[in-house]
Amino acid sequence: MRRLSLITALLLASTACQTNGVTMVGGSVPCDLTLDKLDNTTWVELDPTDGTADVPNPQARGHFYQDGDTLKLKYSVKALGDVYDYTCKKKKDQLACFQDIDQANAEAACRAFEADEPGSCSMERLKDLLGESLDEKTLHDARKAAMKEADAAEKAGNWKTFAARNDNVGNKIQGRVYVHLDSKKCRLRFSDMFLGIYQGRSFEDSNVVGTNPFVKAKGQLLFENCDDGHSLVDLSSADRPKADDIPAERAHDLNSEVFYQYYGDKSVDAEKDCTYSMDVWAQWKPVQKDVEAPIVDGKVDWHSSFKWTDPAPLKLVNPYDPRGIYTVVRYEKCGDGKREKIDTVCNATKVTVPGEKKTGN
Repeated sequence: MRRLSLITALLLASTACQTNGVTMVGGSVPCDLTLDKLDNTTWVELDPTDGTADVPNPQARGHFYQDGDTLKLKYSVKALGDVYDYTCKKKKDQLACFQDIDQANAEAACRAFEADEPGSCSMERLKDLLGESLDEKTLHDARKAAMKEADAAEKAGNWKTFAARNDNVGNKIQGRVYVHLDSKKCRLRFSDMFLGIYQGRSFEDSNVVGTNPFVKAKGQLLFENCDDGHSLVDLSSADRPKADDIPAERAHDLNSEVFYQYYGDKSVDAEKDCTYSMDVWAQWKPVQKDVEAPIVDGKVDWHSSFKWTDPAPLKLVNPYDPRGIYTVVRYEKCGDGKREKIDTVCNATKVTVPGEKKTGN
């Protein structure tokens, strides 16, 4: 049961208030929120982590949008850099939003069935489980690939390893979010679940977010999936050391400037007649858009910097290990063409706040 503190009670009694950039509508205000009008709306979890009142936490965020006649959901599942796509359908008094999956997910399901009982992965079982999300050809190809892998494991004498790896409650086949309307408090309730298979039976269990209220966000939030979480490096100075000279453990003081350099090999050599730029985000909120990445001696200089000044958002990630999530979306524009996205790179920066021991990352 979620606690009701004095501060929370005051929030609910008020006509409206704003907390951390998120608009919360209280009890006496008429609520026109419906599950049929969620297109182009963004929601964040109310997180009970600060010990006094629930606070909006954009680490768990979802954005609804219309794709033709289909309502879609981009959802972070409280991951640091991952964002997943879900397709939503209205079912009675809730939205059932199932993660968009592919053949690899169906192969995992088939391997799980086989690991429990050889020969038990049938097309009928796969259709019953995933037929709403995948077409028959994809399921057929998945079954063929999974059965081949199972047969290979048995012939090689590796069946015990195969079974232990695939008949496992931790294998998540598909994310599933059930969205309910809380009209009394004019907000949504997300039930964050995942589909798994264990001992030949499918089940749904609670995911990271669990079942919690979500409130409407004010302002833009990041919904780009992080493609590379290793190549963007946090440094304490503007100098660019050799990769081998970068300390494995790094930490930065609050209010100190952190310099970010790209050490990957993608889009480092500048193409002829092309310019480069980036959008910068911190804690999933926009910092600066369309920042030029200069070209120096034929190389694209992907660098930027930022000061982490507020410990509260960092502690929402982990109160014992505060982290600043810094994201750079990189773009290229060639000739008269459009500005096109290259990729999204991110970094989880260790930030030492006053009174806490500097431990590195």
